[in-house]
Amino acid sequence: METLSTFVVDITPAQGEISVGESRFFLCEVIGGAKEIDWFAPTGEKIEQGRLDISVIRNDETSSTLTIYNAKVDNAGTYKCVASSGDREAEATVNLKIYQKITFTNVPSPQEFTEGDNAIIVCDVISSPPPTVLWKYKGAKIQFEKDVLPTIRIRQAETNATADMGFSTLLACDADGFPEPMVTWAR
Repeated sequence: METLSTFVVDITPAQGEISVGESRFFLCEVIGGAKEIDWFAPTGEKIEQGRLDISVIRNDETSSTLTIYNAKVDNAGTYKCVASSGDREAEATVNLKIYQKITFTNVPSPQEFTEGDNAIIVCDVISSPPPTVLWKYKGAKIQFEKDVLPTIRIRQAETNATADMGFSTLLACDADGFPEPMVTWAR
């Protein structure tokens, strides 16, 4: 609630928390009367009448109602009610939090792999606030491993690496580990 002389703007409720798909209204009341009462979205854009997802209705000379229908995560943020009359202006804000239940997306089922092969297990999850994803194997939490000893694979078991003077030859190897190993060569 902010004041400019006897001009006071107040929003009820003072904050909002809803789930995706729900609706919520906020009442902006002005003590001292106002010629204009405008609502602004979290983007700073003035909310105009005629929208289907958000409506602004001027109730009388002292109040305006903002209603958010079928809320989406993108509707979250701080909304501002600005009242003005002549050279006087005052505003109040309300923070709207929108929660989304955890939803698994793009989950192929079943996910099958051949033993011994590398596998990428898909787990795409959306939620608001963002979720923490934990992996378990046989009921035990899988820990992120550090200091995994490197595995070195030579691309060719035997290589004739002889090169004539002034020419080059290529020797290659692949290494995996964590942290990522640094390969150096010595002769």
